[in-house]
Amino acid sequence: MINTDTLTVNIDAPADEYNSSILSMLDSLVAINFFTNFSFTDDTTLLNTYNFPADSVPVYPDSVLIERLEKLNIESVFELTFNKSVKNYINAYSKKRREVASRVLGLSEVYFPLFEEYLDKYNMPLELKYLAVVESALNPTANSRAGAKGLWQFMYGTGKMYGLKVNSIVDDRFDPIKSTDAACRHLKDLYGIYGNWSLALAAYNSGAGNVNKAIRRAGGTKSYWAVWPYLPRETRGYVPAFIAVMYIMNYAPEHNLYPIHPGIFHQEIDTVVVNDVLSFDQISEMMGITIEELKFLNPAYKRGIIPSTKDKKYLLRLPFYYVGDFIDKEKDLYAYKTKKGIEKEKLLAEIKKASERNIHIVRSGENLGLIAQKYRCSVRNLKKLEQFTKQYYLSRSKAGGLCSGLYG
Repeated sequence: MINTDTLTVNIDAPADEYNSSILSMLDSLVAINFFTNFSFTDDTTLLNTYNFPADSVPVYPDSVLIERLEKLNIESVFELTFNKSVKNYINAYSKKRREVASRVLGLSEVYFPLFEEYLDKYNMPLELKYLAVVESALNPTANSRAGAKGLWQFMYGTGKMYGLKVNSIVDDRFDPIKSTDAACRHLKDLYGIYGNWSLALAAYNSGAGNVNKAIRRAGGTKSYWAVWPYLPRETRGYVPAFIAVMYIMNYAPEHNLYPIHPGIFHQEIDTVVVNDVLSFDQISEMMGITIEELKFLNPAYKRGIIPSTKDKKYLLRLPFYYVGDFIDKEKDLYAYKTKKGIEKEKLLAEIKKASERNIHIVRSGENLGLIAQKYRCSVRNLKKLEQFTKQYYLSRSKAGGLCSGLYG
């Protein structure tokens, strides 16, 4: 039995103080199109083992929450501490955002098997799958205000470090498979630095530099709760939210929470290699798959174009029962002209246009004059590039501007 005194840490967190980005990711699920087509909720007659009334919102004393975290702690490498901040997030998932919590439970059937496969591949704790809930609420098209994208919320610079490529057609940060592999490698590297999973999580959120500064201010200790007061404000809610997610995902029935059917499960998804340029419109019209399904399963293709060529192939995720049909119709698909008039020549032109665009990383110390000189344009014209201007001034307000980009 774990000593409850050591499990409880007295962290002062007002009831209404949360990491706003974590809660905004939960709220983003309300608008996700995939769910609008599936209102089916799994049968609660089997799941409701406590016979709660449908509208019941169970409330438990702290002692019960601590006892349940103790049980999870026994089998976890994480320090599942209970404090006011953790309690606030448990309340957020179990009381204030019950519907989106149910959607997360449903989406876990789509993504957790994939996460577990890659975590096992890299010999990492399977509990890290819960981190994606904190990051994106398992919304595959999640975007943060800071520019982080996808299930694992990669910023441009960090994603590039781990091989995630971005252009006008494809953004690997949205690719469930590629981003999961990159997230595992990134987390493994961070754990190698700190030897502590909670600190690795904090560094995943705020960057290793902020965690290193917090460690120094805490006297050099590598204990997460010792450095907690010195972390950036938003990062302070990060690990508590992770603990709360782990709790809710394991004790959902105790809170009268049940999954909303996501419309498809992990085992019902398969991949095919696309050998030539192809659009979602061609696939949808010829095979009868909705555009919404294709976008949900393949969010990396930003414009609904799969830019496969002889030299570079891309993968397409499909419901498994469409795979045989795809293989049978593959040659006809590439040649098919859609009702919108989309054909191979137009798609190739779009891909060529995207490949001609440059990306400039704003380095520390650079200014508009130096960048304009490099690209042989005026500062005035450079400022007209709305995307660049936004990214440039965002980078100048942060440390060094490592993750800014110029699309020109």
